[in-house]
Amino acid sequence: MKRTMFICYFVVLCIFFSSLVSCADKKEKTVDLSIQTEHYYPENWSVDNPPEKHIEIIQFYHADKCDTCTLLQYTLKKLLDTKYSNYADKGTIIYRGIATNYIENLSLKQEFFVMEEDLCGSISVEGNFYEKDRWVDVFQTAENNPEQLEEKIIEKIELLLAKLSEY
Repeated sequence: MKRTMFICYFVVLCIFFSSLVSCADKKEKTVDLSIQTEHYYPENWSVDNPPEKHIEIIQFYHADKCDTCTLLQYTLKKLLDTKYSNYADKGTIIYRGIATNYIENLSLKQEFFVMEEDLCGSISVEGNFYEKDRWVDVFQTAENNPEQLEEKIIEKIELLLAKLSEY
């Protein structure tokens, strides 16, 4: 009888400790996922110090991007690789993608008055944002007239480039 009780007790302890290990594995995976909530383009600006004065184009999206957000990201990166490549290389224009469904991005969402998905342009001077503008019209163009999207983004970037010299 004692031997049976001992075996049952041992089995219960093994199940208990294996569940603790399982919970620890889940917690570790959650931490790994939260690291990927912000992306820079060009990527080097995630670790390099950008110039004191630069333009930031910030796209707020859900972690599982919709077709509109994917199109916006593709078009922005294409423009930064071609028409604005000199500005992107120098850090004068930086694109940031922010996943809105993570708590660590809440302060940036509040800074730009964003609830969920949005596209914003701003001028950053020594870490402070000026000329903050939600590009609602660009987002709507991506949804309704994708063939005009590139032209609309160029218009917004050119306005910010003209204003950048004032700072």
